Formats: sequence, structure tokens, C-alpha cells
Amino acid sequence: MKAGVQQELLLVPHPFIPSVLQLAHTHLLGAHLGVEKTLERMKMRFYCSGVKKAVEDYCRSCPNCQQVAPQPHMRSPLIPLPIISVPFSRIGMDLVGPLPRSSRGHQYILVVLDYATRYPETIPLRTIATKGIARELMLLFSRVGLPEEILTDQATPFMSRIMRDLCQLMKVTQLGTSVYHPQTDGLVERFNQTLKKMLKITMEADGRNWDQLLPFVLFAIREVPRASTGFSPFELLYGRRPRGLLDLAKEATPSNHGGTRRGGERTEFAPGDKVLVLVPTSECKFLAKWNGPYEVIEKVGTVNYQVQQPGRRSPTKVYHVNLLKKWVAREVLFSITTPQVAVKTEPVKVPMGEQLTPSQRQDLQDLVNRNRDVFSAEAGHTDLIQHRIVTEPGKRVKLRPYSIPEARREAIAAEWYRRMHRKPGSGAAHGNVDMLSQREALGSWAAPPSWSELRGGGVWQRAGTKPR
Repeated sequence: MKAGVQQELLLVPHPFIPSVLQLAHTHLLGAHLGVEKTLERMKMRFYCSGVKKAVEDYCRSCPNCQQVAPQPHMRSPLIPLPIISVPFSRIGMDLVGPLPRSSRGHQYILVVLDYATRYPETIPLRTIATKGIARELMLLFSRVGLPEEILTDQATPFMSRIMRDLCQLMKVTQLGTSVYHPQTDGLVERFNQTLKKMLKITMEADGRNWDQLLPFVLFAIREVPRASTGFSPFELLYGRRPRGLLDLAKEATPSNHGGTRRGGERTEFAPGDKVLVLVPTSECKFLAKWNGPYEVIEKVGTVNYQVQQPGRRSPTKVYHVNLLKKWVAREVLFSITTPQVAVKTEPVKVPMGEQLTPSQRQDLQDLVNRNRDVFSAEAGHTDLIQHRIVTEPGKRVKLRPYSIPEARREAIAAEWYRRMHRKPGSGAAHGNVDMLSQREALGSWAAPPSWSELRGGGVWQRAGTKPR
């Protein structure tokens, strides 16, 4: 439970705890954070007994951390700065370097930290010229907006005339720390120590590309909640938790949510059960209904079932359990009485050849009498064979009205005119039967001709109306 929001945690078995700790601490996105931050990162997504001791032992025994971790020392208490509530209304800036020259020529890092959300930004620089710093600040302000205050130390690039003119132009108040006392901007100084430590660890593997590793290091810092706020910088700025490697590991774990209903019980079907299948009713996938009932043949995998669908192109098909619903048959509350058919006992008469002897005739008659149901003259039915008609999928049996082509409209109009003005009873083929028609509109659509017969002749009427 965090901030009144209930969270689901994944239970990690003891054999898998080292693997999760490797992602949370040793991985590039873990950035070798301390015990508290690594423990907080674990508690946000996983649960395991003895997690605190496991994290402490893992972090303290980390070879990289032991080689580069600074020695703790006592510091004098500082006067706290006022709390800032608006993101990027006050920012702190500092320069880190010179560092080993990267393959792209970068030697310095411009650090910008938001005092409200603790959200950090780092910009690799080739030099610490004021023009380059001012240009990078304008690019940053285009994304987060203009701040009200900028807190820096007494470094020359920050105290230059170009920087003062830029702050005056943007109506930004420039605040400076006292000489030889950078602790005034302690938030940025602590971040610089964390950044240097993490870069030193990552540079052990690839010292020439540390500028390319900066985004990954920043991700690890932005993801972990801060002790002063209780939330991560990413959450405070964007209003949501970032999706990281631990989330991918949690999502990749086989969950038991598939194929379950609201009560948490998995839906199961047995062979022979009757089910309804949710399938589209037309070419539009948004229109679907439950068809069936069909019979379940067997279970395929964990959440799939093979269903028999007689009368379809594919007599059997595999469906996910979420597309199936149990068919509840209604109990029959009435009975149907069928007429009793009298069983005939008289001998069945069949034609016999003249060449048969009397004994052969008697044997044949006995055979016919014993198999009376086969040699019966009455029509019956059999279930030994069956015939199925398979139509093409998607082909309509009944055609809808269609538009008359322009090339045929004149010929059809002439034919209609000839039939409408034909005298009643004309034509030898009709005799006393007049063919009447109803002329449909030769517009955007045309229906098939509607014919009707009227005996007697002499009276014309429209098809579908009563004769006068």
C-alpha cells in the first residue's frame, strides 16, 4: 500500500533472489545504488522473506561498490532551503569535470537539478564555454519552461556577463552560493557525488563512451524514490511510475490470471461439454455474438480448447478459453407423444425368379422374413451415410440490389417502355394470361423485375396490388 493505492507484489522464491538483485543493483540500469534505494526498488515490485538482509549483504559485498565507495565523514548541519512546490521553478546547476575525453570529445557534464521533484538532467560538453552552456540551457528551457530562480556556485561560466544577460532577458533570478562553500547548493553537490560514483563504475567497462551511458545512469536515478519526498523524480514530474527492467521481469513471470474469472477460479471444460463461441458475425470485427452450442473435443495446452463445429468450413477449430462460454441447456418440461406404428407380421412379398425350385423359394422367403426391416417396401431412413454441402466462405446466397451500369440503362429503359405500353393479351405465348410488371426506379439501384399473372385480360395493374 503506497499513497493509498494497493499494489500487487510478485513473490520471489529464494533461488531467484540473486537474479533479481542483479537487475536491481549490478545491472547498468541499476547503477549500483545504495542499500536503501536498492531495497526501495525491490519493495515496489517484489516480496520475499528476508529481503532487507539479502539486499544489505548483496550491496556490501559488491566488488565494484567496495572499490569506489567513498569513506563516510561528518558534516556540519546546514540550514534547509525553502520547499519548492512547482516543478522547475527553481533549478540548481553545476559542472562536473574534466573527465576522460570520450570518443566524441566530451570532457564535462552540465548538471541541472529541479528542486521541486529532484528530477536531474545531464548534458555532456566538450568545453565549459559560456556560449555553449547558454545554448544547452535554452534547449532545456524549451522542454520544461523558464525557471524563476537558478542557483549556482561562483564558477566563471555561471558568473559571466553572457549568463547575467541571459537571466535578465528571461526574467530569471540568479542565485549564487558563498565563496568556498558549495554546501549551499547541497542538493546538486550530493547528486554530483552519486553521478561520479556511478560513472566511475560504468567507465571501468567502457571508459571512452561514458557520455553514451549517461541516459542509462539517469534512468536509474529517476526511477528510485527519494527519501525526502517518498516518490521517485519521474513520478513527481510525469505522474506515473517508469517501466523498467524489473517490470519486464515481473511481466515475464507466468501469471495465473489467464483463463480466470472475477472470482479467481480458472474456467475449465471437459471433452463433451457444450459451449458457445464468440465469433464475428460479419466482416466487421466489432460485431460479434455467441454462436453454438458446439461440443468440446479436447483441451489443447493450458487455456485453449478444440471445438467441433459441424456445418462450417473447418469442422474443428481451437479457441482460447476467454472466447468460450458454457452452454446451459433448458430442462424439458413437456413430452411429445408419437403415434405407434403397428408392426406387420405378415410375410413380405418379393418377386422371385421362375427358375427357382420350391425349396429355393422357401429358403428365400425365410431369409426375407428374418430381415423384414431391410426388405420392407415402406420408405425409411439410415444413419450409415451422410452428405454435407460446403459453401464458399463469405459468399452470399441472396444477392442485394445492385446498381445498373450506365451502358445498359438505355436498353433496360427501352424494354420497360415496350412492356408497359404493350396491349393486354398480345403475344401468342401468353394466350389469355397477361404478364404485368412493376417498373422500379432506374436510379442509383435496381431490383429484379416483379412479375404477376392476371387471368381474363383487359385490366392493367401494378404488381403487389389487388385487382380491380
